[in-house]
Amino acid sequence: AARSSATEPPSPAMESRGQARLGATTSSQASGMGILGGLPSARASSAWVVKKVAFPSEALPIHVTLVAIVIYLVGVALTLAVGLISGARMPGIELLYLPLVLIVMFMLILGIGLLLANINVFVRDVQQLWRIFTMAWFFLSPVFWYPSDMSAMVLAKTDSPMLLSALFNGNPAFSLMTAQRISLGGEIPEWGVVDFWGSLGVASLWAVGFLLVGYCTFMANKHKYADIV
Repeated sequence: AARSSATEPPSPAMESRGQARLGATTSSQASGMGILGGLPSARASSAWVVKKVAFPSEALPIHVTLVAIVIYLVGVALTLAVGLISGARMPGIELLYLPLVLIVMFMLILGIGLLLANINVFVRDVQQLWRIFTMAWFFLSPVFWYPSDMSAMVLAKTDSPMLLSALFNGNPAFSLMTAQRISLGGEIPEWGVVDFWGSLGVASLWAVGFLLVGYCTFMANKHKYADIV
């Protein structure tokens, strides 16, 4: 009986409310994925600056990341404005969590940017490959699908909660997007959008990991850039 009630579909009113709240965050999340697109060329496109000995070339991905996050914030502002005007959502206390999400997002994007900028020096095709990868990553992340739907599908086929957790937590964008959705629209348990702090914690681990790997890789090869570009 408990299993039956857990799989019972939500009422039309609940479904409409959940779709409105999730729909209000989709455009801002899509722009968040779009931030990653131009990162590989952050260093190669500024070759003349890199050749200046005193210039800290590791700072180049920072301005790309900051500009993209500003664009993301414009999308967030429009999302909140449309939500208020249409009545789809009202800002809640969860909106105060957004700065924490932005810090983690900045670290994650900067780490990926440093790693890709380093690889792009030696393999120029990485920029085109990265665009293909991010497109696939976009559809594998919860932008247009609900975590609860994916959970039901995976559990129906495998009946393995551990596999489900690995699939979700193994995607750096999943936990970050969940934290974004909660900060912008609150928790929606019927769609699996819950646990802000757990999601932010997983996203933070990914962000710190990428930042360490990206920075160390970049600095280890920095002395080669001026000759290659």
